[in-house]
Amino acid sequence: MFYSQPDNPKFDNDWKQHVEKRVRYVMWTFEASSIASVLLEDFYVAINDYTTGKAAGYDTMCYEHLLLVEDIILPS
Repeated sequence: MFYSQPDNPKFDNDWKQHVEKRVRYVMWTFEASSIASVLLEDFYVAINDYTTGKAAGYDTMCYEHLLLVEDIILPS
Protein backbone atom coordinates (compact mmCIF):
# COMPACT_ATOMS: atom_id res chain seq x y z
CA MET A 1 0.00 0.00 0.00
CA PHE A 2 1.37 3.43 -0.95
CA TYR A 3 -0.29 5.48 1.77
CA SER A 4 -0.41 5.06 5.51
CA GLN A 5 -2.32 7.11 8.01
CA PRO A 6 -0.13 9.19 10.38
CA ASP A 7 -1.52 7.24 13.35
CA ASN A 8 -0.36 3.98 11.76
CA PRO A 9 2.87 2.69 13.43
CA LYS A 10 4.24 1.90 9.96
CA PHE A 11 3.71 5.49 8.76
CA ASP A 12 6.71 6.75 6.81
CA ASN A 13 7.16 10.42 7.72
CA ASP A 14 10.11 10.75 5.30
CA TRP A 15 7.83 9.74 2.41
CA LYS A 16 5.18 12.21 3.56
CA GLN A 17 7.79 15.00 3.59
CA HIS A 18 8.97 13.95 0.13
CA VAL A 19 5.43 14.11 -1.26
CA GLU A 20 4.77 17.47 0.43
CA LYS A 21 7.98 18.87 -1.06
CA ARG A 22 7.04 17.64 -4.53
CA VAL A 23 3.53 19.08 -4.32
CA ARG A 24 4.84 22.43 -3.04
CA TYR A 25 7.25 22.56 -6.00
CA VAL A 26 4.48 21.77 -8.48
CA MET A 27 2.22 24.40 -6.91
CA TRP A 28 5.07 26.97 -6.93
CA THR A 29 5.94 26.37 -10.60
CA PHE A 30 2.35 26.09 -11.75
CA GLU A 31 1.24 28.75 -14.23
CA ALA A 32 -2.42 29.61 -14.30
CA SER A 33 -4.16 29.55 -17.65
CA SER A 34 -6.32 32.43 -18.73
CA ILE A 35 -8.35 30.02 -20.88
CA ALA A 36 -9.60 27.60 -18.23
CA SER A 37 -10.51 28.04 -14.63
CA VAL A 38 -11.39 25.59 -11.88
CA LEU A 39 -13.22 26.64 -8.77
CA LEU A 40 -11.69 25.56 -5.46
CA GLU A 41 -15.01 23.98 -4.56
CA ASP A 42 -14.87 21.79 -7.69
CA PHE A 43 -11.31 20.74 -6.90
CA TYR A 44 -12.29 19.93 -3.31
CA VAL A 45 -15.15 17.72 -4.50
CA ALA A 46 -12.87 16.00 -7.02
CA ILE A 47 -10.06 15.29 -4.55
CA ASN A 48 -12.49 13.89 -1.99
CA ASP A 49 -14.43 11.73 -4.47
CA TYR A 50 -11.64 9.49 -5.78
CA THR A 51 -11.34 5.81 -4.97
CA THR A 52 -8.21 4.81 -3.06
CA GLY A 53 -5.95 1.92 -3.99
CA LYS A 54 -5.49 2.83 -7.66
CA ALA A 55 -2.17 2.79 -9.53
CA ALA A 56 -0.20 5.99 -10.06
CA GLY A 57 -0.46 7.90 -13.30
CA TYR A 58 2.29 9.05 -15.65
CA ASP A 59 3.40 11.60 -13.01
CA THR A 60 3.92 8.75 -10.48
CA MET A 61 1.59 10.46 -8.01
CA CYS A 62 -1.15 8.36 -6.44
CA TYR A 63 -4.42 9.81 -5.26
CA GLU A 64 -3.36 8.97 -1.71
CA HIS A 65 -0.45 11.39 -2.12
CA LEU A 66 -2.90 14.22 -2.74
CA LEU A 67 -4.74 13.33 0.45
CA LEU A 68 -1.50 13.76 2.39
CA VAL A 69 -1.08 17.34 1.18
CA GLU A 70 -4.69 18.41 0.81
CA ASP A 71 -4.13 21.28 3.23
CA ILE A 72 -1.37 22.65 0.95
CA ILE A 73 -3.39 22.30 -2.25
CA LEU A 74 -6.63 23.58 -0.72
CA PRO A 75 -5.69 26.07 1.99
CA SER A 76 -8.48 27.01 4.38
